[in-house]
Amino acid sequence: GLYVGSDAIPKPSDGVLFEVAANHYMKTHTIHKKIIRCETSRLQILIKRWGNLPVSKIDKSSIITLRDELLKMGRSGETINHYFNTISKLFQMLNDEWDLEIPNPIRGIKRMPSSKGRSKRVNLELESLLLYGCDQLSLPLLCSIIQFALQTGMRRGELMGLTWADIDLSN
Repeated sequence: GLYVGSDAIPKPSDGVLFEVAANHYMKTHTIHKKIIRCETSRLQILIKRWGNLPVSKIDKSSIITLRDELLKMGRSGETINHYFNTISKLFQMLNDEWDLEIPNPIRGIKRMPSSKGRSKRVNLELESLLLYGCDQLSLPLLCSIIQFALQTGMRRGELMGLTWADIDLSN
């Protein structure tokens, strides 16, 4: 493909391949985000799908086909919206930074409705299985993290982002 190993910004006449644009976006934009792992995996999936297509060939019907296939695979509206946002940001980069005048294929496509959310609780049986597993694998720190997560209801990202300044021991 064109420019696959290069960091140079291609000229509009080059017929920029999706893979080139997506790889550049990962190196220059995704890397600065908290959602780096999720966005990278979405982009990898899209590269498998559209990698050697010129970005100009990715249009509204490509997006609608992607949406329908993700729905068929049982992906949530929320997940599909994440794909839409990633694609939209990538095309924004192509227009703003690469000066390619390519219509954003997401424009005019309705976002999926959010799911109602869910409340999952770990019961005592599952809790003891988790803690037993930590024990068997000699992971006492993970054991503490799991207990802390269960007590506070915090998510992984919230736990990993904690600093001592966030802890109010007296309360």
